[in-house]
Amino acid sequence: MQGDIMLPPETKVEYNNSPRQLDVLIQEAFNETPWRVTVDESREGLVLAGKCTRCMDGRPGNLVGSEMGRGVAFPGGAYIVMVDRAFKQGKKVDEAIVTEALDAIEAAGLTPYIHDDRHGLLGCGYFRLMQENFAITAERIKEMLLARNGTFETLEGDHTENKLVINLVDGMTLEPDGSAFVVDLAVLEKLDVKPELVLGQLKAAVPILSHGKVIDVVIKK
Repeated sequence: MQGDIMLPPETKVEYNNSPRQLDVLIQEAFNETPWRVTVDESREGLVLAGKCTRCMDGRPGNLVGSEMGRGVAFPGGAYIVMVDRAFKQGKKVDEAIVTEALDAIEAAGLTPYIHDDRHGLLGCGYFRLMQENFAITAERIKEMLLARNGTFETLEGDHTENKLVINLVDGMTLEPDGSAFVVDLAVLEKLDVKPELVLGQLKAAVPILSHGKVIDVVIKK
C-alpha cells in the first residue's frame, strides 16, 4: 500500500518477487518509450567503484578523481534508499526513515552521500523532483548524514548528459565526466531497493533533468 507518498505515475509499480534478469527488466521498462536500448558487454570506461553512494548525476564535483568521487551511483545517492523505505511503509520520508536508510547503507559497507550545486541542496534534481515525498528537509538530512561521517559533495556546471548508463557489473562504475547519467543497479538491488522502482523513477526523472536530450540507454554487463 502506497499511502500518501506522492510518486510520479511511472513509479507506481507492483513489485514482483519472482527472480528476473536485470537486463531483461531494463529492456522491458523502456520497451514502449522512444529511447534506444543497447547492451555493451565490454568493460570500456569502467573503473573500480569506491564505497560512497554518490548520485547518478553526470556532473563532476569537488570529489572528482578521489575514491569517494567514483563511488557506486544511485539516483539521488542516499535519497533513493530513503524513498524506497518510505514507499514500502506507505509514508513520507521522516527522521526514522532517514535513520533506517542510513543504517542499511552502512550495513552494506557503503558510505551514504548527498550533494548540492550552485543552487544549494535543491541542486540535486532527484531530491527536487521527489520533494513532496519528504516530511523532512534536505538540510536536516544533511545534518544527520554528516553526523554519521557521510559524504557531501558540491557538483559543478550544468547537465550535459546525452545517455543513461545502467551498469550491472558488480564492483565497477563509471566516473562522472558530464557525458552520462550512471546507475549501478546491481548494488541497489543488494540494498533491497527494487529495480522496478528505480527504472520507473529513471523514466520519469531523466527526461526532465536532461531537457529531453537523453534518448539512449546503455546496459553495461
